[in-house]
Amino acid sequence: MQGFYEEYRDDNENFSVSRNGHYSYPPHFHRSLEILIVNKGAHSVVHNGVPYAVQNGDLFFCSSYDLHSYGVSACGEQDDCVLIVPARYTSSFNERNNGYRPSTPLLHDPALCRELLQIADRWMGSENNAGVRGAATELALALIESRLQMVPDKEKDETQLIRMLLSYLSEHFREEISLPLLARKFGYTEAHLSRVFHRYTNTGLPRYLNRLRLNYVENRKKNDPDADLTQVIFDAGFRSIPTYYRAKAQNDEPLAAHGKA
Repeated sequence: MQGFYEEYRDDNENFSVSRNGHYSYPPHFHRSLEILIVNKGAHSVVHNGVPYAVQNGDLFFCSSYDLHSYGVSACGEQDDCVLIVPARYTSSFNERNNGYRPSTPLLHDPALCRELLQIADRWMGSENNAGVRGAATELALALIESRLQMVPDKEKDETQLIRMLLSYLSEHFREEISLPLLARKFGYTEAHLSRVFHRYTNTGLPRYLNRLRLNYVENRKKNDPDADLTQVIFDAGFRSIPTYYRAKAQNDEPLAAHGKA
């Protein structure tokens, strides 16, 4: 199963709360921090290729660009929450923890989970009060940070590289892009860049670019149904109509079709 860069998530500057959902979501990653809080119920999470069981009283923390997916381990009563903390709220956190990451993404702290769920509920009840939402977000992040044990990030260089790559691709995917071009631009060998890219996305550069371009076509057609499809295809960065249809056949679900988790 391929991981994909949830680009729209990083374009959204709003804090996001999803409450009491039977979350099932394919592998994805983004710059935003993501926290799963489980007061009741059970979930399975795969984080950077490692499976975890998240149960009552557990909190699961995903750092920027961690590859993660969700599955519901059991049916029944659920009291849980997924918090998405966008980059606008995380600059201080990232500065304090530059070069570090949590020793484990899984924490068992029932009291903290209950407190965070109360904060999430207050946030959801303050739709028209940006000040309350901002304060609630900062409080939630401070509480989580106080419980995390941070250790040196042995993969810091690769994390920085994938951040640069994904940022560049999100801005330039409509242009002609190749592995040799990226290798020259970022000063790495093609082999190293390809290995790091595949590790974080579980796919190669051409297919990943096609997914971004397919997403662009889908969104353009959704927002402007009368737009000429051929022109939109070329605007997206496809070099020919057959290339578009081949990419479409390989990717039944463009990026935006995967949901909101």
